[in-house]
Amino acid sequence: MTVFPNGRHDDQVDSTAQMLDWFKDGDGPTSHRGIFEYYRQLAEKVRRGQMPGAMGRLRAPRGVSHVQLFSGLHRAVANDSTVEMTESDAGDLLRAGWERADASGLAEPGHGGPI
Repeated sequence: MTVFPNGRHDDQVDSTAQMLDWFKDGDGPTSHRGIFEYYRQLAEKVRRGQMPGAMGRLRAPRGVSHVQLFSGLHRAVANDSTVEMTESDAGDLLRAGWERADASGLAEPGHGGPI
């Protein structure tokens, strides 16, 4: 998009920009204003630190510096190799080999608990 309108794929960039504008304003061929507004409000809560769900810390495997969570958050791994996240984000990471770093109630898969 940085070379628009003189780039090789300027038609695709133009159509993408129009779709995003329609989606954002809710006045295009189909209105998605409701879903856009919902995710805008959800993102604002996340920015203010009002994440839903119980929080806990997981220890990242060696060599991992950042993680993209399923909730949409992008988190840096702290110097102590831990990342704070909700139970819903922790489940898949625990199954992938991450370990609990606290006794927050985040249960490891197969061991009962909230996950």
